[in-house]
Amino acid sequence: GEAWFGAGKAYSNLVGVTLGTGLGGGIIINRKIHTGLVGGAGELGCFPFKGGIVEDTCSAALFANKYHKDGTELYKAAKTGDREALEAFQELGGNIGEMLNVVMYILAPEAFILGGSVAGAWEFLEKPIRAEIDKFPVKLISEKTVLAKAQLDNAGLYGAAALCISQMDK
Repeated sequence: GEAWFGAGKAYSNLVGVTLGTGLGGGIIINRKIHTGLVGGAGELGCFPFKGGIVEDTCSAALFANKYHKDGTELYKAAKTGDREALEAFQELGGNIGEMLNVVMYILAPEAFILGGSVAGAWEFLEKPIRAEIDKFPVKLISEKTVLAKAQLDNAGLYGAAALCISQMDK
C-alpha cells in the first residue's frame, strides 16, 4: 500500500520493511511487486544475519531476547531519556541499517519505507539506521537512497486492494 498510496508513491523501485515482533518485507521494481519464483521474494526477516536470522536482531525480538523487555516498555523509557532504552533503540537501528546495506548491494532501491509497530519509535531509529546506510561504500547509491517512515496505518489493506485492481487487466 505504501508504494501506491503512501510514502513510496513517488518511487518506481523501493523496498518496504515492516518492523514488529518479526520483520517482513516487500520489493517493488518498476512499480510492480516482485514476487520471485513462487511468491516468497522479499522475506527479508528470514535471511542469515549476525549468527541467526534478520528477525533476531532487526525486530522487537532483539528487545525480548537481549533486554528482556517489550518494545512499548522500552519506547516509554526512551522518551524519558532512559539510557538502556536509548541504547536498545540505537542497537536496533544500527542492525536495521546494516541489513538495509545488504539489500542495497542486491537491489539499490530508490527508497526504503519502514512501517510496523516498531517503526512507531522512528525518532529513536532514524539516525542510527541512516548512519549505517551512510557507511555504504558506493556513495552514489547511499546518498541518493531515501529512508522514510510509512504514512499509512492500514498499508496492507491498501496494498491488497492495489494488487487486486492490478490483476483485473490480466
